[in-house]
Amino acid sequence: METKVVKRKTGFLPVCFKKIGIAIVGLGFLCLILLKSMKLHITEKNDVDFQRSLVFDFIILGLFFIAMAREKIEDERILTVRLTAMAWAFTFISIYVVSFHLVGIVLGDTTISLGCQQTVIMMLASYIFMFYLLKRKN
Repeated sequence: METKVVKRKTGFLPVCFKKIGIAIVGLGFLCLILLKSMKLHITEKNDVDFQRSLVFDFIILGLFFIAMAREKIEDERILTVRLTAMAWAFTFISIYVVSFHLVGIVLGDTTISLGCQQTVIMMLASYIFMFYLLKRKN
């Protein structure tokens, strides 16, 4: 009786995207520091919000690459760790969003708004943190 080895496609990015993501996040933080310290303006209108948004988009892209890159050995344990980390990240960001607005109400500032980019960065960063924490623990 023969045993068949079934190789499943997980739909993740190749392993090398982890390094690419780290480089993109590092480049994003470097651009953010340069824009803050040197007061550089890359647009004609000196639109600081556009520059900041563009840098945050680079950071989000880099974090996404890190989060979705496969591990060298992708087995059932890693998939379980990914699922658990995603559940913890979703729980954390839900509590973060609710508490952010509650603190705003308590302080009397009802105009506080949470940006989409800030929320996505917090979600991806908490997922990556929990993934590596759980992977090391198990």
